[in-house]
Amino acid sequence: MNTAGKKRILLLDDEEGWISILEHFLKNHFSHDLLEISTATNPIEALKIIDQSEGAFDLISTCLVMPYMSGFDLMARVRRDYPRIKIMVLTALHGRDESRRAMDMGADIFLCKPVDLKIYKEIIQDMFTTRSEELEQQIPGRIKYFCQPQGGRDYYELVISVPDLNSTTLLDEGLELLGSEEGDFLLIYKGKYREVIKRFYALRARGY
Repeated sequence: MNTAGKKRILLLDDEEGWISILEHFLKNHFSHDLLEISTATNPIEALKIIDQSEGAFDLISTCLVMPYMSGFDLMARVRRDYPRIKIMVLTALHGRDESRRAMDMGADIFLCKPVDLKIYKEIIQDMFTTRSEELEQQIPGRIKYFCQPQGGRDYYELVISVPDLNSTTLLDEGLELLGSEEGDFLLIYKGKYREVIKRFYALRARGY
């Protein structure tokens, strides 16, 4: 990961119109001294850029359905070779199955098109922020997915998996029981972005 003050982001999408919108928006809201933007329209081109930089990117924003290679395959390669790079999925696929698979493969966040650009900016700022909340007690569990469901421009879902409800106070923190999977309990928190991201980072700090 880039250790200097300037951050590097790679925008990957096979729709050049989306690339232009995102690049123009980010350039208008981040100075060049703070953010360097690269773009690619297919995963092969993106991997070439990443490899040539020796993985010196802080964040990759990628869609999932593209020519030559899927976004899932791209994530697998990036996670294998450059595990420090953060990954944001921005896709027209709106299913929970896709968001779960993306998170399981190492995505840090899953967003649906069309995205609210103000929220997109906030998320990038959050992902670039170093958070050092310490955990007094490790609680077993892991984040399953954090996504923006279909039709919810300002509505998000955070789902975590815990093996034993009796070992946590998560239900007291506003998470509801969603169901069970592979012997673990699935808990969900739903709400506006600011409310959900606050709990997302709190749980990240606890080792989820």
